[in-house]
Amino acid sequence: DAQFVNIESDPVSVISSWLEVSGNQQKQIAEQLWWRGAYSREEISYAETLKGNKFLFTAFQYKKLKETQQQEIEKIRPNIYSARYEDFITSPIIFINGILEYLHLSQSKFIDKFINKLSSTQRKNRKLVSTHSEITERTKEQILQLINS
Repeated sequence: DAQFVNIESDPVSVISSWLEVSGNQQKQIAEQLWWRGAYSREEISYAETLKGNKFLFTAFQYKKLKETQQQEIEKIRPNIYSARYEDFITSPIIFINGILEYLHLSQSKFIDKFINKLSSTQRKNRKLVSTHSEITERTKEQILQLINS
């Protein structure tokens, strides 16, 4: 009877966020395949060609994660509520209340109060932590092309 909440977000934003980690963690994200046994030989070979571009290498892994997620959804057919993070940014209370309703939980004035206390401009205009995650328009196009191929 498990219920799942799946929050999607713009892939380029996700990749940028992943790359905001520092030091050895960034090296692991941008230069090493995350899972053993998940990739075919062809995928491993292709990943090797992307190693010089941390954005595309990370996008390749994002794509694999999404493909695997979709395969699992098709196989198990779980009860999933899907939402977009961008909807949280624009209407956080409506977003949270949708999740609560799906989970058969009561709305909470404490949650509403907490959300209202957060500055929506902080969520919308969040600055990058570092230059490690800045993505040019050309790279955005390449990321989306890789993910959608």
